[in-house]
Amino acid sequence: MDGRRKNQIEEKILLLVTGGLLVALIVLTVFLTKAFTSSSDEISGGFDMSTITSDETEYVDVSDVFLPEFIGITAKGKRVGVSSEIVAEDIFGTLSPTVAYILSKSDGETVGEDEWDSLTGLDSSAYIRFHSQMPERVVRYFCAGCPEDYDVSGETAYIYEMFVIPFSRVDDSVRMYTRSLDGTVLRYTVTEPETYISSAELDTLTEAYVSGLTEFAFAGNSFDSLLYTEPVFTENVKMPNLIITKGTAQFIYDSVSGVKKVIGEFGMNPDKISESGDEDDSSVGYIDSRGAFYVRDSAFEYRAASDGVEISSFAGYSENGDYSIEDYIRAAVILYKNVRALDRNFAGADAGCVLTSVSAKNGRVTVELSYTVDNTMIKGMPPALYCVFENGFMKEASLYTVAVRERNDSTVLIPETAFAAHISKYGTAVYNASLCYRADYISESVKAEWTADYKTEEN
Repeated sequence: MDGRRKNQIEEKILLLVTGGLLVALIVLTVFLTKAFTSSSDEISGGFDMSTITSDETEYVDVSDVFLPEFIGITAKGKRVGVSSEIVAEDIFGTLSPTVAYILSKSDGETVGEDEWDSLTGLDSSAYIRFHSQMPERVVRYFCAGCPEDYDVSGETAYIYEMFVIPFSRVDDSVRMYTRSLDGTVLRYTVTEPETYISSAELDTLTEAYVSGLTEFAFAGNSFDSLLYTEPVFTENVKMPNLIITKGTAQFIYDSVSGVKKVIGEFGMNPDKISESGDEDDSSVGYIDSRGAFYVRDSAFEYRAASDGVEISSFAGYSENGDYSIEDYIRAAVILYKNVRALDRNFAGADAGCVLTSVSAKNGRVTVELSYTVDNTMIKGMPPALYCVFENGFMKEASLYTVAVRERNDSTVLIPETAFAAHISKYGTAVYNASLCYRADYISESVKAEWTADYKTEEN
């Protein structure tokens, strides 16, 4: 074959290959364009709340926002306790079925303060204290694992702390005591229980988590200013140091797409909003038929117009159209998690959050979440999330935007007993001594410290 013929063949092959590549490129472009358009349509259409049904709404686990501030185990004559997140989660998970079972099977009987104080002398018990007092039904809901078919009936008592007493073969029963901040003590008793914790199981817990537990004592009469059953660590406690940065909401001031994503998570339609202009505090406002949304320096805020945003936007539809306190809690937690999923720097970064307040008045339910690091509260800042609900609608919401970073160093604190001895000099009643961080946005290293909550006429 001569060179000219060979060149012609090669040119034809090259043309065929080039043509094939062009056809493939065109097909791929059409495919991607269609996929992108479809995706955009789905995002836009996702805010048509009438298309959401309970069957289509994915069930979101919200149980991780409910964790005691302190758990103390008395077993084999030794007292060990924990506040740190991971170990507290595991131990609380072991105790929760018994707590939920007792609350569902027994009505609390009011008893005296002396009977509560006597529980510190038991050889085997589990003591639990929450970050703040909670309605009994809310405690039962979370301890039961946040079931979808939760029975909302039950007592309306409040629980701040409790003792879970192991199963007794003497009278074939299991007991639990709860105490509210106003001093009301309730005793719960279930005979022939199907679910309970045993002394042997408490022994096993102390052995399984020995490296994560710290020795403690009940204050008793040792410290005049502390309540009798106030637990105090008798060993040093080690906590990570932090860097706390506020103002992370302003990161999206100039990002239209970023603002729309956040607005969408608050239940508003990002395709139907109009900018209301800069506010007096330099924040930016947006409005639609459901209300107004503000991007402030350190917060995302929503205020309702008319009814507001249906909580079905977050937690699915109710079968009978009625919503319970637990539904509102779920809606608030899901809102927090959805915004955090967009950018964790909007919602704590290395910090987590816990449920710290649930209240109902005149048909309105208020829910608050607060930031924590390793289950230790950051005090002196607004709630991580504050929501107000009414008749199945969200009326107000404010998410405080802050980024918390754990440094690579830590601080070893003096035993809590030394702190208790110090504050006892002042003779003021303390209902809670605990660890905390302060909301310090200037220091390059924020350290944990001991703090005290004092008894007042209000609490």
